[in-house]
Amino acid sequence: TPRAGLWPRLRSVPTRYPLAFGAVFTSIKTMAADVVVQMVIEKKEEVDLKRVLVFASFGFLYLGVFQYFVYVKGFSHLFPGAADFSALPLRAKLRDRKGMAALGGQVSLDQLVHIPFLFFPAYYITKEAILGDAEARKAKEHGVAGAALAKYKEHFVEDNLASMAIWIPVNILNFGFMPMELRIPVMACVSLFYCMLLSWRRGAAEPTPHARDLAKRVGTVDAAHVKEALQAYASRPDALTREDL
Repeated sequence: TPRAGLWPRLRSVPTRYPLAFGAVFTSIKTMAADVVVQMVIEKKEEVDLKRVLVFASFGFLYLGVFQYFVYVKGFSHLFPGAADFSALPLRAKLRDRKGMAALGGQVSLDQLVHIPFLFFPAYYITKEAILGDAEARKAKEHGVAGAALAKYKEHFVEDNLASMAIWIPVNILNFGFMPMELRIPVMACVSLFYCMLLSWRRGAAEPTPHARDLAKRVGTVDAAHVKEALQAYASRPDALTREDL
């Protein structure tokens, strides 16, 4: 019957169209992670749609398309014995020096090359292109890439330490024990929570220089000074200077 044949066809979509399925799936997943953070953790009254667009675009183009070629095509070519090693019992794994070296190579390549020098620059450039302040870039004579890479360098150590804390143990389990067909689903599940962390820590637009200056001023003003300034403004609004604020 048509219904009986529908489910097998749906189940075969990831196998028949792995690139398209992965791109759409990761786009939806990454977008959902940002919406959850905005609504549940940050408790925003309205969802920032431009910020959602950052994560949807990054999820589709980088996590879906580019990482397909990194993990499925690239790693399979560089480490051809990875599938056989993951199927071995633990004791056999520990005796397989070549397999253990390949496992260390996969984890190291991912965390020391791919994530620091491809993943994060791509994320910051995508974010800057959509959420960045054009006037601030113009003032500093930066293009989109220049402004994005300046922020990338500023957060380099913090971002990568957070990434390593999550992905090194996950990748050891994933690359070392999971069959090839389960690698992407495992990464997708963990990536949902990682994208929520990324959204919470790096999703919002960077404050403008004026906003930073104002925040510094407010941070150094005590309650008594605010009360005194408000009283002065109430009695003589024209006499209140910018320094009072």
